[in-house]
Order: sequence, then structure tokens, then C-alpha cells
Amino acid sequence: MLYKDFLAAAEKVIGERATQRVFSYATNEVLEKEIPGKFMIISDCDGILTDSSSYYDAGGKTFKKYGAYDKEAMKLALAAGIEFQFVTKDSAGAMITFSRLRDFCGEPIALGSGREASMDERIDLIKKYKKAGYRVFYCGDSLSDISVGAVSDGFLTVSNAPNVVQKSADFVAKNKGGYGGFADCIFRVLDSMLQDLIISY
Repeated sequence: MLYKDFLAAAEKVIGERATQRVFSYATNEVLEKEIPGKFMIISDCDGILTDSSSYYDAGGKTFKKYGAYDKEAMKLALAAGIEFQFVTKDSAGAMITFSRLRDFCGEPIALGSGREASMDERIDLIKKYKKAGYRVFYCGDSLSDISVGAVSDGFLTVSNAPNVVQKSADFVAKNKGGYGGFADCIFRVLDSMLQDLIISY
């Protein structure tokens, strides 16, 4: 994909004015260049897409709170050719999570549907895509995510993650999970990908 093709796709997602504010238009020479490489974001769900809380009624039904800011960032990333994988440990609330992910980006391929996605499974997933030539970024907010993120090309977390997780991360979002933190992480990956454009976010 050429840089100019991405910018045209971005305008369809967020409009011309917003695209001009977020992405700095470069020289014609840059716009004709290919966006380099293959990029993958593998992300935990609870605590990254949500505020990490789970809510229960008397019947034990789980409710989760998702933010509104991540969807546009995901659509921009998809327009740029970034691929996503989602993992979860929450088998009980998995269907809620996957329903929201379908709203975000169609039919995601998600590990952990109805079962726990172990630390080793996540590490193996990262290694699989790295071997296939992807630059793989991992988003997580728990202690075990430190070990998973260590094998990725970039470990990203949110501002309400435990302090030790933040200290271990390559990037800490300004916002909390469920409040635009995942969007911040996506823009960090876009910044790595679109090296010849200046991103103001």
C-alpha cells in the first residue's frame, strides 16, 4: 500500500479535516512510497478494551464497559493494513467480548474462545507471526503480560495498569483502558509503521 492510498482510506474513516490534523501531508515523493512491512497487534481484552471491571446481576450475568474511542483508531489501523488478534482469559464473558470485537472490526480471529488463553499460548502466537515476517506488538495490562510482551517487538500498556507493568512496557498510553488507552497504543504502532509521516495525536 502507498502512503497516499492510506491517507485516502483515512479520510473515509475520519474525514478530510481530521486526517489533515492527525497525519502530516508529506512531499509527493513520500506519498508515492510503499508503507513498509507487515504489522500485527495482539491484544488482551479486559483492561485494555474495557476499564477492567466486570459487573454481575443477581443471576450472575456479566456486563462489561467498553469505551467509544478505540473503534475509529482500529478502523484507521485496518485501513493501513495492520492486522489484529485478540486474546482473553475470561471464558465466562468471552461472548460479550467477541460481540464487541465484531462491532469494532468484523470477525476477529480470537484465541481463548470459551477457554483460557494461557501465557504460553500467547507467546507461541507472537513467535508464529514473527516467524512469518510480521512486526508484532502486544497490548496487555497484567503481570503475566510482562512475560508475553517481552517476546514481542513492542510491549504496550495503558495508564491504569499496575506500576510494575508500566515500568516493563515499551510504551504506556496516556489514557486508561476503556477510555482511549487502546487507541493510544494503536497510534503508537501507526507511528512506527508510517515512518515518513508525522502523526499528531
